[in-house]
Amino acid sequence: MSLLRIVLFLFLLFLVLVFGVAGYLHVADLNHYREQIAARVQEATGRDFTLGSLDVEVWPRVKVSVDDVALANAPWGSDPLMLQLGHLEATIKPLSLLAGHLRVTEFVLEDMNLLLESDGSGDSNWEMATGAEPTAQGGAQEGDDAAGGSQGSMPVWLDNLRISDVIVTLREPGSEDQAFLLERLRLQPDADKVRRLTGSGLILNQPLVLNGQFGKQSGGGSQPFQVNGNLGSLELAVNGVQGSSRDSTLEALLRTEDLATFLASIGVSTPLSGPLLVKAVIAPGKRGTTTIDAELDTTAARLTLEREGGRVAVAGEVEGLAGLGTMLGLAGFPTQPVVVEGALNRDGDGLEIDALRFTSGGASLSATGSLRSGARNSTLQVKLEGESLSDLLTTLPGLPFEGTAQLQSSAAEMAIDPLQLRFGKSDLAGSIRMLSGDEQANTIALTSTTLHLKEFLGINEDAEPKEAPAEQDKPYVFTEDLLPFETLQQNEVDIDIAVDQLIGPASTLENVEIVAGLHAGELKAAFDFSTPVGARSASRLQLTTRGQQADLRATINARDMRLNLASGEDALPEEIPPVSLSFNVVASGDSPRTLASSSTGDLLVTLGEGRLVNKLIGRFSGDIVSQLSSALNPFAKEEPDTTFECGLVSIAIEDGQATIEPIILQGQKVTIAGQGKLDLKTEEIMIKFNTQPREGIGVGADMFVTPFVALDGTLAKPRVGANKSGTAITVATGGISLLVRSAMDRLAGSVDHCVETMPNFPQPPLPAD
Repeated sequence: MSLLRIVLFLFLLFLVLVFGVAGYLHVADLNHYREQIAARVQEATGRDFTLGSLDVEVWPRVKVSVDDVALANAPWGSDPLMLQLGHLEATIKPLSLLAGHLRVTEFVLEDMNLLLESDGSGDSNWEMATGAEPTAQGGAQEGDDAAGGSQGSMPVWLDNLRISDVIVTLREPGSEDQAFLLERLRLQPDADKVRRLTGSGLILNQPLVLNGQFGKQSGGGSQPFQVNGNLGSLELAVNGVQGSSRDSTLEALLRTEDLATFLASIGVSTPLSGPLLVKAVIAPGKRGTTTIDAELDTTAARLTLEREGGRVAVAGEVEGLAGLGTMLGLAGFPTQPVVVEGALNRDGDGLEIDALRFTSGGASLSATGSLRSGARNSTLQVKLEGESLSDLLTTLPGLPFEGTAQLQSSAAEMAIDPLQLRFGKSDLAGSIRMLSGDEQANTIALTSTTLHLKEFLGINEDAEPKEAPAEQDKPYVFTEDLLPFETLQQNEVDIDIAVDQLIGPASTLENVEIVAGLHAGELKAAFDFSTPVGARSASRLQLTTRGQQADLRATINARDMRLNLASGEDALPEEIPPVSLSFNVVASGDSPRTLASSSTGDLLVTLGEGRLVNKLIGRFSGDIVSQLSSALNPFAKEEPDTTFECGLVSIAIEDGQATIEPIILQGQKVTIAGQGKLDLKTEEIMIKFNTQPREGIGVGADMFVTPFVALDGTLAKPRVGANKSGTAITVATGGISLLVRSAMDRLAGSVDHCVETMPNFPQPPLPAD
C-alpha cells in the first residue's frame, strides 16, 4: 500500500470519528449523564452540585444549555446554597474560527442568585477544595505567552446577549447585606446590524441605567464601541475599539459632581467632598500603555502603566495632597507632589515588586519584594530615608531620618520584622506581629538606646508661648464616651518596650520599661523607670472588662522626680524641686466619667526644695494656674524667681468625693496653705487658700491685703477669686489651727512646715512587682 493511500485512509478515519462523535452528541440525550457530571463537579469543588437538565448541539452550530443548577454553600454559610441558576445558554458559530475570531451568536443567562460571604475569620465561601496542585513559585501559568502575555489571544465577537434577573449578594458578619441586581441587559442588532446595548438594575439601592452600541453584527476587523451609564448621580462612559489586542483601545470616564453626596446615597459616610473625575486610557501596541488620571477637588493624580510581557513599568505623580488632608481633617499632608516610579513583574500567582519608589521633596520610600495570593508568603523590603521628616508630614520636625523594615504576610500572620528607624538623635528597633487565630496574641516588641522626644517635639524654652487653640465647650473633663469594650474583648496583645534613655521636655528618664498584656478583655500594664539624678518610678494598671462594665485598679508612684517644668533651661538638677507622688485608685464604670464618679483611693504629692521661674509657670501649667500663682504669691510679679522649701498636697477619695487636706507650699518669704473639696460626680471644685509672710522677712502687711483666695467652679471651667468669708483653714501641726483670719493665722509665718508637717505625710515604699 502506497504512502498516499495510508494518509488518505487515516484522514477518512479521522473524519468518520469526528462526525460520528458529533452525530452522537447531536441526537443523544445527555441528561442520562447528569449524575456523573454532577459527581465530577462535586469532586472538584467539594460541594453538593445539582443539574436539572443539559442539552448539547454540535452542528451546524455549537449550542450548550443547562437549567436548574444549584451549588451548595460552605458548611459554615448562612444559607444552604451559594448559587442558584435558572437557565444558561451559549451558541457558537464554529466556522468563525476560520476567520480568526470566535463568534458567539447568542448568550443567555436568566434567574441567577449568587451569595458571596465571609465568616469574619478570613474564610470565604468562594474558596473551594479543588484539589489542584499549586503552581510552582516563579513558573508561568499555563497559556501565558512569555513574550507578550495574552497579546496573541483570539478576539471574541458577541452578537446577541440576554441577561435577566441576576442577583449578587455580598454578606459579612456584623454588616448589612449588599445587594446587586441586574434586572435586564440586552445586546442585539438593529435594522442596520449595529449591536445595541440596553440595561437596567439596582446597585446598593441606586438605579443603574446602561446604553451603548458595538460594531456591526457581521464582525471581523476592528470595530468601535461605546457604553454610557448612570448609577444614581455617578456617570460612567466607556468607548474604544474592539479587535485584536494589538488594535484594541479603551477609554473609561467616571464622574460625579460631588463625591460625598453620591457616597451618602449608597450609605457611606465620608469627609471627602467635591467633584470627582477619573479617566483611564488603554493604548494598543506591543508595549501596552494604560494611563489613569484622577481629580478630586484640588487633589490630582496621574499614573502611567507600561506593559511588556509580564513586566509593568509604573510612573506617576500626585499633587494637592494637602487639600485631601484638609477634607479628612488631618494636618500635615505633604505640600509637595508625591512622585512614584518602579516596576512590577508577574510571577505565577503573584507579583514581584522591582524597586517601587515614592518621593516627596527630599524624602523617599522604596519597596522591593513579592506579593502572593492565598496562603503563600508575601515579603516586602521597605527603605525610608530623607533629609527632613517634615517632607513626610509638615507637622513633623525637620530631622534627618532613615529606616528599614521587612513586611511579611501569610495565612498565619502579618509581621514587620525586623524594624529599624533613626530620626535625629533617636533610634527605634524591634518587631510587630499580628497573628491569626482567637487564642494567639499579637506582639509589639520595641527597643531604643535613645528617644530624644524633646528634639522630636521641637521644644524651645525661649520661644514665646503659642496661643492655645479654641476648644469646644465641654461640660466635663472626664468624658462620657464609652470605653472600647469590643476592641478590648476581641483582641489579644502583648507589648514590651524598653528604652535606655528617654529625653523628654521636662526630665531625662533611664531604663524605661513598659510591659503590657491584653487578654480575654483584661488589660494589665507595668511602667518602670529611673533617672540620672536618682529618681525612681513604678506604676501598675489593671482594667478588667465584663460585658459593658469595667473595673479599674491603678497605682502610680514616682520618687524624687526633678521635672524641669518652670526652673529654666540652664537650671542645675539641685535647683529643680524634687516631686514625689503616690496615687492609688479603684473604680468601676463604662466611661471615664462613671469611673471617676465611682472612684475610691488617695493621692499624695510632696515637693522638695527648689526654684521656679515665675514667668515660666504659666507656660507649662496654663492660664488658670498662672492666675492662681499671681493671686497667692505677692512677689510673683516683682521677683523673677520663687524659691520653695517644701510642699504637700494630700487627697482622700471616697465614692467619687475627694477631700483635699492639707495643701502646703512653703517658700523663703511666704507660706501658702489650703484645703477643699472636689466632687468627681459633678466635677465641682472648692478650694480655699491663705497666704502669709514668713517670720523675719520684713514685709509690710499691705502686700497681703487679700491673703484669702478661692479656686471654685468646675474642672472644665475653674475660677480664681477672693475667699471673702475668711473661713478657718486647719493644718495638721500638732493640733494647732493655723492661718485663720485672726492674730493666730500669723503663726503660719513662724511654723516650719518642712520640719513639723511634712514628716506626718511620708511616701509609701515603691511596689516590689
